[in-house]
Amino acid sequence: MEEKILSSFNAQNIMDQSNWNFRRTWKGSVDVSVWLKAKMQKNARIYLVLQYKDKETKRAIPIDRCLGGATESVLLNGRVNIAGNGLLEQFVLKVKYEGCIGSVAVEELTVTFPNTNNAIRTMKLAV
Repeated sequence: MEEKILSSFNAQNIMDQSNWNFRRTWKGSVDVSVWLKAKMQKNARIYLVLQYKDKETKRAIPIDRCLGGATESVLLNGRVNIAGNGLLEQFVLKVKYEGCIGSVAVEELTVTFPNTNNAIRTMKLAV
């Protein structure tokens, strides 16, 4: 299974946008949506994963998956609850995939923090 980073976000920007208190233990929700351009074969699999690191622990949280189907465009999305202790050091979105012909490309990627008006949007990135 191949693994690619879709976006590695600036940790300080995430802390500012989320409005969570990172001085101690923290928790919150993140909405993630990504349109991928991927030529999937019949038995292909694609997984969207959020990886983040606080001052103590590195975590990987599955967000969504697409299994099978011959298609060229895939929407992966979901809300994940995350928690940590202290400052955020890393915030990365990845895809893990197999059974795709050629490369995978991001058409649009959005990260939103519920209960705020803050969103981070990225469009048309090659992976």
